Amino acid sequence: MSEPATPRRDDVYYWELVTFQVEDLLFRVPRHHFQKKSHVFRDMFALPQGDQEPEGNSDANPIKLEGILATEFTSLLRALYPRYITGKMDANIDWKSVLKLATLWEFLELRMSTVDKLSSSQPPMTAWEKIELGRRYFVHNWLRSGYVDLVSQPETLSKEEAETIGYAAAFSISRLREESRKKQRKILSSTRKIGYNNFYTQNYRIGKAHAITLASCSKCGTSAGSSCILCSGCVIELDSTDYNLELPKSEIEGAVNAEFRKELEDVHTEGVKLAYPAQGWMDAVVLK
Repeated sequence: MSEPATPRRDDVYYWELVTFQVEDLLFRVPRHHFQKKSHVFRDMFALPQGDQEPEGNSDANPIKLEGILATEFTSLLRALYPRYITGKMDANIDWKSVLKLATLWEFLELRMSTVDKLSSSQPPMTAWEKIELGRRYFVHNWLRSGYVDLVSQPETLSKEEAETIGYAAAFSISRLREESRKKQRKILSSTRKIGYNNFYTQNYRIGKAHAITLASCSKCGTSAGSSCILCSGCVIELDSTDYNLELPKSEIEGAVNAEFRKELEDVHTEGVKLAYPAQGWMDAVVLK
């Protein structure tokens, strides 16, 4: 009678475990995602171990991860190993921590999906978050969007805000804001040359062309979006405070692209390197 065949290991569902230490906590998880989805850990696991016990094989010899927090690593594990089988994502995941570690350790797919999640998060990221995270983790769309938001917002930059983004960037933002407001005033002042009877009508028409939102009149209280049924006295006294003037977003984006071109190109290039780490990534460096 022949001997029974020796069972073989399944190519997909035979997982080795690995032990990590972060701060004073031990984590023991399947090695698969770290080896298959992270360029950094893949290369680390490929290093020869010699006669010594490989790091990560036991609690007594864990892989020690320095410079990160246990809470950050927990969020990464929750994203890599969901605890639900329904597709429901753990609500306790800190996606900024996931982005930090996915960028640090080159989990490329996870990094891309995390950028998408944060881009559509509710409430939306503030301009400051976009600039800070865009710079730190090389997401040039966030960086550009943050600059556009600051140029567009009605409030001026505070000293603390200027220190946050850097005085050079704050100066550029302030200059672009002033230039945009000069264009807004030019649009409004050009309509004043039209006679009183047509003033309100022409502003309303030009407003649509330039994405200008009509606000409630401060003189007679007519609500936003009303047609041209105003007394002549009110029309005569209308000024820029009766309008919320906004230049088209594409025009502001163009000014931001020109002003911050070098920084945006550098951030974009580093982001592409992360997305395409193999040789030939230069072919993908096209600033959009």
